[in-house]
Amino acid sequence: DDELPQFIEKAVHQAEKDCLAVGPAARKVTRWFFLGGGPGLGIASYGAAKFHEAGGLPAWSGELENFMHGMNFMLDPGDRVCLVVHDLQSWKYAYRVQISLKAIGLQPWFILPGGEILTDPGSQSSIANSALVTCATPLQL
Repeated sequence: DDELPQFIEKAVHQAEKDCLAVGPAARKVTRWFFLGGGPGLGIASYGAAKFHEAGGLPAWSGELENFMHGMNFMLDPGDRVCLVVHDLQSWKYAYRVQISLKAIGLQPWFILPGGEILTDPGSQSSIANSALVTCATPLQL
């Protein structure tokens, strides 16, 4: 297929652009937390593993629905919480969690299908049910 090489080139170019955007913020982060619900927990675990394995950064994964009362430690101001959002239900959970996180001074990131990262998702989801695996795109960088 003649379109595949162009698609791959475009994807790699976008990944490089995204890495450059995330880089300055990553230097300020103390610990990384990747939260996902349902099948998104696998993506969150993958993200934490890659940040720890490839980047040497302290990173953990957790269940989106259980994080606020399930971990046995407190978040620090320098921590980055990444909310893996793959469908409308996970967006609703993530939105509620980010309200609580903002109340204690954190600025969570929403990791969306297709590789988009949002710091301010707004109050209404624009996410359609889509391929869950596309959430992993920014985590493979």
